[in-house]
Parts: sequence; structure tokens; C-alpha cells
Amino acid sequence: IGNMMRAMATGPRNEQEEKALAEGTQTAGGYTVPTPLANWYIDRLRAASVCVQAGARTVPMDSATLQIATLETDPTIGWRAENAAIATGDPTFGRRLLTAKSIAGYVSLSRELLADSVNVGEILENALVETMAREIDRACLFGSGAANDPTGFINVSGITEVSMGANGAQWANYGPYIDAIYAAQAVNVTNFTGAVMNPRTAASLAKLMDTTNQPMLEPDMVKKIPKFLTTAVPINETFGTGTALSSIVLGDFTHMLIGMREGINVRMLDQVSATTGQIIFVVHARADVQFARKEALVRLKAIKQ
Repeated sequence: IGNMMRAMATGPRNEQEEKALAEGTQTAGGYTVPTPLANWYIDRLRAASVCVQAGARTVPMDSATLQIATLETDPTIGWRAENAAIATGDPTFGRRLLTAKSIAGYVSLSRELLADSVNVGEILENALVETMAREIDRACLFGSGAANDPTGFINVSGITEVSMGANGAQWANYGPYIDAIYAAQAVNVTNFTGAVMNPRTAASLAKLMDTTNQPMLEPDMVKKIPKFLTTAVPINETFGTGTALSSIVLGDFTHMLIGMREGINVRMLDQVSATTGQIIFVVHARADVQFARKEALVRLKAIKQ
């Protein structure tokens, strides 16, 4: 996609770029990226997303909305005597609606850089992939649900939360972490695919010392859960009088479903910066997030540095 963007501004340098421009649908200065390139870009987004690395599944969306089934309550299972009635209690199913919401980012470059640099296409693509993946992670975990923002996990009604304290607290030991793991185990979560946190939180955990001033031994039940670090997890949350706090989201991320629309549009806005010679590229995609089983994840909140 990066090379296609450069070719939009300075012309194709090879047959592949010429073919990509020919296959892309141009509308009012924008190109709908050809399907193979769009799929490549989405694959790169998935690879860069810590939520996906932690186990979240991506669901292709062939239209603006997609219904997914959820399990609200488990079926009733019981032992029975011969000829006795079977325990009754049907599972309760629900449904969630994935609604594609717009996500966009832009980069601006000089015309000379686009024309002369041999690796500008790679740089363009890397910058857009990393920033867009980080924003998708933020939306999946902390999206407000207001306006066009997806509803992230922490704003889903009825999620399980464990708090470090009403006003926040620093780590003294791994006790709160273990409490969060137990909170998930208590609702029969057995497959812990990841714990997503800010790098600041991981650094604070690494600094824990025991009574002999040696690095504190990490309990096995904490150690075996893979940790994924991202600045998409904020460090400016407020609880009570505590500020500059953060959270960890842990559990089975396979129940997080990220809907991805395959259509990606690239628009070149060279007229915006005509006086400076810069060319602005806007990349637009559509996505949403839902949770097949919200109990599969737990939020450990109010973490001080």
C-alpha cells in the first residue's frame, strides 16, 4: 500500500504499481485499494495489534453490520436416576451486532521525498499500520461507545473488575494480580491467552523486591499468562482521588471479536499543502468490536506507577 500511495503522487515505477493503480477504483481523488493489497494491509494490522496477539479473533464483514451469537447462561447439567426426569434448564443465547465504524489516519510528506526515496513506501505503510493498530487496540479495550467510537471492554456493562483500591495503589506484591486471575477462574475461565498492559505497569511489576531486596519471584499462575505491552492502555485514569492510574485486561481474548471491513480507501490531498509542497495521504478503514462472552476477560484497575 505504501508503494501504491507513492505511485499515486509520482507515478508508477514498475508494472506491479501500474497494475495496482489500474485495479484500484479512483473516486474524487481517492482509491479503493485492490483486494489483495487490502488483505495484506489488514493482515499487517492484525499482526501489529496486541489484542490479536493476545488471542482476539478477526471477523471479516461483508456488509456494514454482522450479527454474532453469544452465550448468556450455561445449560443445566445434573445427575439422574434411572427413568428419572432429566435436569432442565436451557442455555440462554443472545446476539451482538458488529457495526462497521470508520477509522482513518494520515501522513504528510514532501513531494521530493516521495520522488527520490527508495524506501518511502515501506516507511509510509509501517507508520500507518502501527498507528492504526494501536488505535484499534485502544478502541477494543477502552473505547467509549460514544459518537463513532466502538464500545471497548471496560465500557461493557457487567464486566468483572478487581481494584487496587478506591484511590489506586502501587504494587506491593502480586496479590491483586492473582485476585484478578481468580475472578476469571471463578466464572470458569480456564484458557488465559494474555494480559494487556501499559509498559509502565510491566516496569513497575519488574521492580518488585522481596524482603531481602532481591527481585520478587513471579508466581507460576502469573508467569504462565503471556504479557502484551502497548501504550494504547492509558496511564491517566482517575479513581477516587487517585490520578495517573492504569489498568490490566487479562483472560481469554478469543472471546473478543474484531469485525473488519475489507474495503480500504486511500486519498491523496495534495491541494491542502500546495504552498509547502507537501502531499497528505489519508487511509480509511472500517471496524468494530464485540464480545462473545464478556466474563472471559477481567479488568484489574487503579494501578499506580
